[in-house]
Amino acid sequence: MERLNHDSIAYQTVHSYYTHALGRSDNPRNGTVAPINKDGYNVYAVEMYKDSISFFINGRHSMTYPRIDTAVDGQFPFDRPYYLLVDMQLGGNWVGSVDPSELPVEMEVDWVRYYKRK
Repeated sequence: MERLNHDSIAYQTVHSYYTHALGRSDNPRNGTVAPINKDGYNVYAVEMYKDSISFFINGRHSMTYPRIDTAVDGQFPFDRPYYLLVDMQLGGNWVGSVDPSELPVEMEVDWVRYYKRK
């Protein structure tokens, strides 16, 4: 999940060797945008399965990234353990320079939950 500056949308994107290094972003589609409450809290969810990853924002399904039958390595590398990263970035090639008049900024996280399917 990524939000840029003051956008009222969030980007949900699968980053992997297949999608990033090989540039395969449309078979299957590797990202989407969905509306958020730009002035309040939002609930983001990811459900991981053996054959897919589903993304949600505020209880609404926004995208599913499936495992597909392909000879290309790295299309679905999500069958091994991962860790959760929650962070905030200012500036960069995609969003541009930081406006000093908008500093300081903060990211508020109310809670993070992780569930493992039995």
